[in-house]
Amino acid sequence: MKKGIIIVSFGTSEVLGLRQNIENIENKFKKEFKEEYKILNAFTSNFVINKLKEKSNISVLSFSEALDNMYDEKIKDITILPLYILPGGQYEGVKKVLHCYKEKFNNIKIAKPLLNGEKNEFQDVILAIKSHLPKDKGIVLVGHGTKDEYNKFYKMLEDNFRENNIDNVYVATLEYGKSNIQLAKELKGLGLNDIYIAPFLIVCGSHVVKDINGDENEKSWKNVFKSEGFNVEVSLKSLGEYDEILDLYIKKIKRILNNDIK
Repeated sequence: MKKGIIIVSFGTSEVLGLRQNIENIENKFKKEFKEEYKILNAFTSNFVINKLKEKSNISVLSFSEALDNMYDEKIKDITILPLYILPGGQYEGVKKVLHCYKEKFNNIKIAKPLLNGEKNEFQDVILAIKSHLPKDKGIVLVGHGTKDEYNKFYKMLEDNFRENNIDNVYVATLEYGKSNIQLAKELKGLGLNDIYIAPFLIVCGSHVVKDINGDENEKSWKNVFKSEGFNVEVSLKSLGEYDEILDLYIKKIKRILNNDIK
């Protein structure tokens, strides 16, 4: 009997982020697992789903709709890939929805986030992205940030860069960390002149377009660093476009499917 994989994320109303990141991951999975698995993409945010439909006339399933779709097609064995970098509220929300469906399926498996606190995960992510980063500039990786205990993983990632003798990478967050103004002043104090800002986000959504690269937003990361006198280059390439990151997700799912989930 055919099995199912649901790729679930908060979602994005930015068509560019949808095409280049989320659908890119979905297509990678369809190519990898071919006809053996039904692959669906779903959003957890009804607000984003409605906004995308209203703005761009694009329909995306909610997570519950995707689960119902699998059930209606009599697919009883499903695996969930949440596109989250860290554990926390959104990841727990996905598990909560799954709990309501446990009687409908014979087998439900869920992958852990990209970083779940294990040493090898930080090393894998660094190996996946380091070749895409310049060596002759200060690099600021901008994550979202979270109010719970897992926010410390960003600092742990930076520490792991240092352990790999990569000393020019600084991991920051849009929320729940030091402000971009604070970080810009700190890096200026280190004598840096050239800064490369890159999203440490799965999707190139509004956070990238407005908060990181926004020309008209005086508080955007690009404008704040420019105001401190840096020569600034901003990458619009999010993690969902790196083949090496997608390979890590494929690896996670294959380990779950093979019952090797340690």
